Amino acid sequence: MGCGLRGWKPQGEGFLILVGRARMRGAPTRPPHARQGYSQARRSGVAPVATVAAAVTSMPEFDGSPEPFSSLGGFKYEVQGSEIGWAKSQYDGLFVTSQSQRSTMTYKHLTREERYQIHALRRQGVSRARIAAELARSSSTIGRELKRNAAPHGYKPAYAHDQARARQCQRRNARHFSSADWQHVQALLRLFLSPQQVSGRLRLEKAICISTESIYQRAYRDKALGGDLVSYLRCQKVRRKRYASGQERRGMLANRTCIEQRPAVVERRSRIGDWEGDTVIGHNHQGVLVTLVERKSRYTLACPLNSRHGEGVTEAVIQLLRPHKDRCKTLTFDNGKEFAQHVFIAQCLKARVYFAHPYCSWERGLNENHNGLLRQYFPKKTSFLKVSQHEVNHAVYLLNHRPRKCLGYRTPHEVFYGLKMQPITLPFVALCT
Repeated sequence: MGCGLRGWKPQGEGFLILVGRARMRGAPTRPPHARQGYSQARRSGVAPVATVAAAVTSMPEFDGSPEPFSSLGGFKYEVQGSEIGWAKSQYDGLFVTSQSQRSTMTYKHLTREERYQIHALRRQGVSRARIAAELARSSSTIGRELKRNAAPHGYKPAYAHDQARARQCQRRNARHFSSADWQHVQALLRLFLSPQQVSGRLRLEKAICISTESIYQRAYRDKALGGDLVSYLRCQKVRRKRYASGQERRGMLANRTCIEQRPAVVERRSRIGDWEGDTVIGHNHQGVLVTLVERKSRYTLACPLNSRHGEGVTEAVIQLLRPHKDRCKTLTFDNGKEFAQHVFIAQCLKARVYFAHPYCSWERGLNENHNGLLRQYFPKKTSFLKVSQHEVNHAVYLLNHRPRKCLGYRTPHEVFYGLKMQPITLPFVALCT
């Protein structure tokens, strides 16, 4: 199928492409003036980049709906460079805007002046797509405006603006709830219902439409004012943790290599030499435990420190892995600032260092799991300032000589060093008990 171009002319930031009838295979070729207009458009930066196969015999009539022209048959266009345009109709043509122009159309409410512009352009018979282009708005926005705020006898800008303002004033959120509404919410919380249960029940009863987060914020604000509402919550955290933004709030480490660039062989756990590293913080930030786990064998190394400053952690990682330098190919850390000297670590161990995404601890799930296993010997509220290297070595020894189901009930020590399986020998104390 082909699409005859009769010509083109600039229209603001885009181009108005004048199109003829679509042509099916076997039909007569396009007339010379169409081919000339097509060549002129191509030389001027308007280039068709994809043809959509659709069995149509004529160019469909458009009313400016937000439906893409490509779904109805025709061309997508590339305007003045590599940006792919979005085709909209304008009478018997297509108005093509650039991608950069569309990306700047951030959402905001229509103003009174814009509504008067819409009214004036509609009276001139201009399509919704062309109005959207003139106002730098989405065609869907213009369509919703004409549908929602139209008067019984047509679109009137003053009436439309009053309707929109009235609708905005009718919105209800947490800041607009009355004292009676909050008393109702607090009464349910004092029945030991969770904020989620309160929100869902009130929405079911069609009494109040309030979100779970708004109730939590209200409860913690009440606590700051000396109230006891938070005591009725099942989870009473001193400070609510912010989860899963996916963005590192403390700044990114310099010259870090993301885990996405890590070789696929590391993910398969088919070789010895790929390590994951982390730090375990003691009670009230008293001391820290540097932990390293080899991915295939689950072999664990650990070292206690007084603090998690970068210098001390860097030295601990190098000292732990130096005896196993020939079995160290890659290291994967989290984004803690204690690993800021990762370049120096990589140089000393001749290994590559990678970093997981911020707040994605599951990307180092093996290390996180082994930190939990170490908690069996060093429970929470343990101050690592009072833990000696001998105690840490004892806990690590027990982990490395513990049979694992994932290793076919072999021990990490046997797999890491490639040893033959030996019967587990029990100490004299265990035999006596």
